[in-house]
Amino acid sequence: MMEFNRHARFMDENGVLYMGGGEGLAYFDPSEIRDNPVLPGVVITAIESFSRNGATFYNPRGLAKLVLPPGETSVTFTLAALSYTSPENNEYAYILEGIDDDWVYPGTQRQVRYINLSPGSYTLRVRAANNDGVWNEEGIALSVIVRPTFRQTLLFKLVILAAIIAGLFALYRIRVRRLLDVKRLRLRIASDLHDDLSSDLSGIALASDILREHDYIEPADRSRLTGIHNSAVGMVDALRDIVWTINPEHDTLDAVVRRMRTVARQLLADIPYTFDADLPNDGRSIPMPIRRDLLLLYKEALHNVVRHAEATSVGITLRQESSTLDLCVADNGKGFERDAVEAGTGLKSMERRAERMGGILSITSSPDAGTTVSVRIDMASSRDGATL
Repeated sequence: MMEFNRHARFMDENGVLYMGGGEGLAYFDPSEIRDNPVLPGVVITAIESFSRNGATFYNPRGLAKLVLPPGETSVTFTLAALSYTSPENNEYAYILEGIDDDWVYPGTQRQVRYINLSPGSYTLRVRAANNDGVWNEEGIALSVIVRPTFRQTLLFKLVILAAIIAGLFALYRIRVRRLLDVKRLRLRIASDLHDDLSSDLSGIALASDILREHDYIEPADRSRLTGIHNSAVGMVDALRDIVWTINPEHDTLDAVVRRMRTVARQLLADIPYTFDADLPNDGRSIPMPIRRDLLLLYKEALHNVVRHAEATSVGITLRQESSTLDLCVADNGKGFERDAVEAGTGLKSMERRAERMGGILSITSSPDAGTTVSVRIDMASSRDGATL
């Protein structure tokens, strides 16, 4: 080793350093220093994947495609730059296409780790730089394929989808079958009520009417027979409403209009009236509970006109806009003070029926100014969850 004298040193105007020693003179020109121009090669030196069963090691030598079996979704790659001037200063960059949006620069960190990879195909690209920051832009590429488990395969998903569709179809068929059973039951009940009970009540009304015409019947008994006759006739009328309500053939708005016209013709036989129905003639359905309450509320309003109003004109309107149904019965009768009849059974009954339908009942009246009864039903938000 050459020894230098610390006083034997000199730097010329070009920056060249001269140092003297026991063995002679030495010089050093800093301008002759050059950066390392050699592009470093880069290789993968180790591959390790992880699953519930432990770690698996793969030989990266000559490997162009890494196939990870089902369940192995985490993998670590160890890198090396083939530049030995100052290997501890070599730097790396990588990107896993399909996961990373841009290149990752970990500095001198040589390990690349990905966890919980989804099944699919990826490409790992790696670049390296030598100790002077000269990058090998070409780098290397490795295809990575993660195999799906059976539950992640398209076949499994199609099987599950088919099972769900089959289940929904089975539920639909069960529901349709039950609806048909209910419809048949309603038809049978309506038929039985009409054929048996209604006929018996009509027979009672007719028999009592015949008996009370005989001369040997005492006045008290004749009065009782009249009561029996009236009760039987009233029950037949109520039974007709029940049969009409139960019959599924009347579950349409058109059937409701036809029934309302018939009721008006019967109850207002001696009073001029108009019936105006502005409804779509497309067979829209209306639930049985709403249909029954609407008809009975309507009949109660007409009964009140006949019994109390002394009207000479009645106007009936039925309107439907979107899901809202409006019924209005207006007469030109003597009217009444609302507060005076607040506790009336008929009005309370109409209020209860409107509430059950989820509707809004409005009754306006004043002496000598007639009475207007209107009800508005929002079918979309009714308590029966019905829609027109």
